[in-house]
Amino acid sequence: MNEIAAAAQFEQLGLFAFKPLFANFGQLELTVIGGTWRASFTGPGWLRVIAPRGLFLLRFGGWWGKELQANGSGVNLFQRGGKHFAAFPITVKTGTSRLDGKPCLIVRYSKDAGFPWAHVIDELRRLDDDTLFGMTIFDLPGMRGFPLPFLLQRFPNALE
Repeated sequence: MNEIAAAAQFEQLGLFAFKPLFANFGQLELTVIGGTWRASFTGPGWLRVIAPRGLFLLRFGGWWGKELQANGSGVNLFQRGGKHFAAFPITVKTGTSRLDGKPCLIVRYSKDAGFPWAHVIDELRRLDDDTLFGMTIFDLPGMRGFPLPFLLQRFPNALE
């Protein structure tokens, strides 16, 4: 399933359909994630409208994607004013999903990332060789039960 097909299919789903759906996708190995990944928001229309705007309030405005390394390091990529830049370093490890107890890749932000990013966990699974299915979990009281879906599509070239 490529990103366009996944996005079209996922846009028909309600928010609470994503947690059980996540369990259906394949485990990832760190060795295959190296590279640049372009993000897209998915899920119901209201979420796709609110998410990009809400990220500006959380110092994450213009989120473009992630640069991931096979050694488990990475950084988030942003685009603002026509320019790309990297910020908010991350670590990626194989672990157990908080959503379904199965293996997945766990993305964590550094403790000095500030609020709320020091309390955010992204879980990743494979849709296909070039598309990752992510679920963002805000590890905060009242928010843990509302993971938010996103897609990452392998981008063929590193950004300048």
